[in-house]
Amino acid sequence: MRRLSYCLAFSVGLVAVISTDVNAALQTTPKTTPIASALESTDTVLMANRLRNRGMSFRVRPSRYRRGGFSRGSCPDGAAPVVPIGEDETVAPAYLTASAHPTFLINVPELPDASGVIYVEDPNSPGRNPQVYKATFDIADQAGIIGIQMPSEAPMLQEGTTYRWRVVINCSAEGTEESTIVFSGGEIERVADIEGTREERLDYYLQEGIWQETAELIAEYRYDDPSADTDEDWAILMEASGIPQFAETPIIEMTNGRLSED
Repeated sequence: MRRLSYCLAFSVGLVAVISTDVNAALQTTPKTTPIASALESTDTVLMANRLRNRGMSFRVRPSRYRRGGFSRGSCPDGAAPVVPIGEDETVAPAYLTASAHPTFLINVPELPDASGVIYVEDPNSPGRNPQVYKATFDIADQAGIIGIQMPSEAPMLQEGTTYRWRVVINCSAEGTEESTIVFSGGEIERVADIEGTREERLDYYLQEGIWQETAELIAEYRYDDPSADTDEDWAILMEASGIPQFAETPIIEMTNGRLSED
């Protein structure tokens, strides 16, 4: 039996397109993978027509902010947000999330005794302080990608509102500003979510062009069940998202952030 194949790519308009061999999808039974399971949960003919006529696209555009960051002191290089990148790699992306408490993905080098803070901000806030909340998290003494879910007790992201998120990592147990890494994750716009199985939700995120939860679910699959299939799904997504440097990076932890009142 043939594995259902996928090819994801960003277009000139900063759009990622997912395509598949329609005839193979209709005539053969593919080997089950996370993405394949999501497609199998939808009527095959309708899905085939959708792919043939317009495909699926991630809704990604340039944000108002520059991409990049800086480090102080003895912090090693390598920390960065895992987010889609368009044609202009100097601009942070603006993309969609369906979650009131998203799971942000970041790549970290080996950092003994390190901890981090994620700041979620509303850049359109009428006050001087755009901060909605901040969440702290621990960092394992291992290089790789971490998924940090925002705490459930934090204020919910509101549908139709665009937020900015950024990260500060303290490289030492003392947490001094002399040894820190700072970078921006870009902007996220909250849109509607659905209830359902992981496969049903992944199908919805793919159809609606929602990058954040697509990446989160594929990362969870890979973390929970490391295999050649989940590695391949992750690599395809990373290549299509303009960040092939993370295609083989392991998912070392999926954890929960802690709401900070400071």
